Amino acid sequence: MSEIFGRYFKGQRGVRALGALLVGMALFFIISFVSHSPLDYPNSSRAAADGINWGGRIGAYTSYMAFLTMGVAAYIWPLLLLFWGWNSLRYESLVSVVYRSIGLLGMALLFSIGAGLPAYSPHMAFKLGGLLGTQLSSLLLIPYMGRLGAAVLLCALFFAALILTTDVNLQPFAQFLRGSG
Repeated sequence: MSEIFGRYFKGQRGVRALGALLVGMALFFIISFVSHSPLDYPNSSRAAADGINWGGRIGAYTSYMAFLTMGVAAYIWPLLLLFWGWNSLRYESLVSVVYRSIGLLGMALLFSIGAGLPAYSPHMAFKLGGLLGTQLSSLLLIPYMGRLGAAVLLCALFFAALILTTDVNLQPFAQFLRGSG
């Protein structure tokens, strides 16, 4: 058994096979998230026998838990899987994939937390930021930093994650600010 595993799952062949699986999982999650409905399991006791979610019960549960936890920022998970799969198929270096993944996760978390900062309906904040974002913003950031201070911190952290993730060069932006001031 170990010879078969070593033969097919070591080196480029194994990494590419893993990449194909990750891309497939990403597509399944995208389908499940896009077709998410409040009438699906486990959210509704009146759900249809076969459900509405195109990913079946697994897709319904997965999308429910993701949106409950992170709100709209949950879409980062299928995108991350797609990114990891694509990089595995291209055989990218693991270090760059890890840095970019940390940056993407950081931006999604910052979006979730930031969704709880404005003083609008708690229902809207929960829908956008999920349980994680609204709890962190309302219990940790707003009481200790205020809405404006928390917004400044989140923006700075978002730009740091953006730089880490995309290698964007902010020098032209800084030169524009220097020239207009």
